[in-house]
Amino acid sequence: MRVRSLLLVAILLVQSSLALIQESTASAAPTFTDYPISATYKKPGTMTTAGGDLWYLQSTNSTVASDSIGRMSTSGVTTDYAIGYPSGQTSFTVAEMITGPDGNIWMIGGGNSGGVYLGKLDISTGAVTFYTSGVTAYSGGRIAAGSDGNIYYSVKTGASPAKTYLRSMDPATGVTAAVQDYDIYTNIYDMATGPDGRLYISDAYYNRIYALPISGGTSDIFYLPASAGSFISGPDGNVWYTMSGKIVKMTTTGARTEYILPSGVKSHSLVAGPDGAVWFVDNTYNAPKIGRITITGIVTTYAIPGTGVRDVAGPVLGSDGAIWFDYQQTPSGAANVGRLTAAPTFTDYPISATYKKPGTMTTAGGDLWYLQSTNSTVASDSIGRMSTSGVTTDYAIGYPSGQTSFTVAEMITGPDGNIWMIGGGNSGGVYLGKLDISTGAVTFYTSGVTAYSGGRIAAGSDGNIYYSVKTGASPAKTYLRSMDPATGVTAAVQDYDIYTNIYDMATGPDGRLYISDAYYNRIYALPISGGTSDIFYLPASAGSFISGPDGNVWYTMSGKIVKMTTTGARTEYILPSGVKSHSLVAGPDGAVWFVDNTYNAPKIGRITITGIVTTYAIPGTGVRDVAGPVLGSDGAIWFDYQQTPSGAANVGRLGY
Repeated sequence: MRVRSLLLVAILLVQSSLALIQESTASAAPTFTDYPISATYKKPGTMTTAGGDLWYLQSTNSTVASDSIGRMSTSGVTTDYAIGYPSGQTSFTVAEMITGPDGNIWMIGGGNSGGVYLGKLDISTGAVTFYTSGVTAYSGGRIAAGSDGNIYYSVKTGASPAKTYLRSMDPATGVTAAVQDYDIYTNIYDMATGPDGRLYISDAYYNRIYALPISGGTSDIFYLPASAGSFISGPDGNVWYTMSGKIVKMTTTGARTEYILPSGVKSHSLVAGPDGAVWFVDNTYNAPKIGRITITGIVTTYAIPGTGVRDVAGPVLGSDGAIWFDYQQTPSGAANVGRLTAAPTFTDYPISATYKKPGTMTTAGGDLWYLQSTNSTVASDSIGRMSTSGVTTDYAIGYPSGQTSFTVAEMITGPDGNIWMIGGGNSGGVYLGKLDISTGAVTFYTSGVTAYSGGRIAAGSDGNIYYSVKTGASPAKTYLRSMDPATGVTAAVQDYDIYTNIYDMATGPDGRLYISDAYYNRIYALPISGGTSDIFYLPASAGSFISGPDGNVWYTMSGKIVKMTTTGARTEYILPSGVKSHSLVAGPDGAVWFVDNTYNAPKIGRITITGIVTTYAIPGTGVRDVAGPVLGSDGAIWFDYQQTPSGAANVGRLGY
């Protein structure tokens, strides 16, 4: 075996980063569903999935002769298969159970008269076949499916010389082969196939990870500060494992990022979720939970409902996209399989029937606020207010004095917590409007400039409103102005030439106002409450801006979503084919969410801060004109849209 040099190991240890985890407590939690297992068996255990169903070990009791493997469909229908014993044995104790490369259930364990055996349960027939381990062994415990189609397992022997063996078995023939010999002290705690096809093995005695090239590659040993626990191949192309109060992300070259778990959280067993995160069991005594950690280390935990929940096993990813686990309750002894929805679900709420086309959205006072277009039955546009339970109220906007209509260009929540908008009157001029969320009254303010158009508005970190206007008066210019929301007093901030096209504005993580110029392909960063002024030059025009969950500025740009530091360093993530980002919001899960307004196939998208994209199709017929997204007070992602040909308008919620 090739062992990395001490110098390289030292470099990797220096590169290893220690990250404190942020814990999310978003109220929009996934939902739990419980299904009882067979009443014959009272204690479920290790789980796996095969044939679209859940499979779990069930302990025997006084009424049955041997342990069983339970099978449960995702609708809760159960079947039990008695395991039985190998020839010459009167009992068999399963140490571990997996789904093999052949799609059947494989287990490893010991017989009461000694010896280590492998067992295969054929998922088509329910028949169990036993195989000897090929070694005169006194214990054997770990089993894994290899990337080469073989089963890998570990055994210990007391025969001279006493050793720990790694062996393989061809699942089609039962033929075994030697793979690797270790000394008797080696304690193989877990094994799993990594993202590079190698077999990763944790040694809890020497605090090492062995990476074996069973289907190509090189052999490595990675030295750890403590013993590694459960392994998985993560959703991000890294190896993930548990380690002494932490969850660790490790590259295939051994560089580690260690995430310290929040106080009271103990990770046990991991699974890659359908949402680009890693899920785990927290088996804290008397307070077990299902946990979720994003690939940047943000942890959310969900308490398992029930009385005296204990002995939680799993988790596994079901064929329905949910996270499944099993557990027992005390003092009743009732045994259950639990299901937790891992992927978010959509809920729709109709807006007022008077208005047929919702538009730009924001949040204020714990509710959703959205622009509603007028039609033949009403005299002016309206702003709709919806609670997170779907109750709506409409507020007519009206018009500024001397105007008979008013067209809203953009709407935000101001620093004062009220709704602010910018737009134009039919007789010319640019106005700002404030809707008081307590009274519903709308007040209009002139922009302070003889302007012919004005479009962008933002809440500044200094408590003022910032907005852009264009004027045709000599000299023709683009102006950035501010307004004190308490007094309506305006002030000049910055003058730009008439070609400057301010596409969006937002307050950045450093308190500066970030402004995208779609004509010159620039971003201006203005120090409205301290700092310095910067101009960042781009290869294309920037779109929607947000202050990201990671302390960076995020924006859309020509088929990409871009993460930019406050010093201008960019990381550009190319979107998957057919995905078009439009508008961004920082989610409650440490990721950035966006609207994909692809014609006839709009979606809500999610991008992690390392660039992994997931999209969720919006249900409905002829969905179009999607606006938002915004983060609701319930921790869900909200948006609005219209359907064709019905014309029905809805506010949508995506959450757990």
